[in-house]
Amino acid sequence: VNVEGQDCFMPRIEWSWNERDAINISEGETIDVKIIRIDHEKERIFVSRRQTLPDPYKFLERLDVGDSIAGKVSRVDPKHGIFVTLESGLDVKASKVKALEEPVIGDMVNCRIGQKIVRTDDGRIKGRVVIVKYPNGKRKVKDLGQFLFE
Repeated sequence: VNVEGQDCFMPRIEWSWNERDAINISEGETIDVKIIRIDHEKERIFVSRRQTLPDPYKFLERLDVGDSIAGKVSRVDPKHGIFVTLESGLDVKASKVKALEEPVIGDMVNCRIGQKIVRTDDGRIKGRVVIVKYPNGKRKVKDLGQFLFE
């Protein structure tokens, strides 16, 4: 990151509150950053974009286990499981009620807080939700090759 002609260092985790957010910026684009540390020995300035964004934890810390919240399925991984982006913009791990079909990326879901959402000592936000229903119904995945078998 170049701030007023000075090269600065921004750790990837300081881009957004969501650890999985892609860095989607073009060269020359202007963003707001905050200086978080200056290392005089190595002559490095560390900056953070995340510190200039609203903290999603402020909203989530008021929620208790069992409270309802809306979200959107952001990732379905066979190894790591389901991840949901909550309405506050935070990405958390999710499970689902057994009676529900498997979610698809992009599905809107109603969730209940399954594990209290907390901030860890290193500043990360962790928690779990349980998908309880699809308020707009279950999206159907289009099978582009289905005409071959009709």
